[in-house]
Amino acid sequence: MNSHLDKLMAEKFFDTFITEGELAKALGQEMQRITKDRHLNVAPPRPRNAGPRPERTSFD
Repeated sequence: MNSHLDKLMAEKFFDTFITEGELAKALGQEMQRITKDRHLNVAPPRPRNAGPRPERTSFD
């Protein structure tokens, strides 16, 4: 996977994405393509001032 991602970086593939979300999606798709693991995902970073995550609610 590293050599595949290194090759894409050398080809400036990731330079075409504008937002962090677009980059995260493309990176995740490339990693899934190599590993064949559809559970593998990349998420963009949360804003620094996001605070704690909201608590989960239970469904009865």
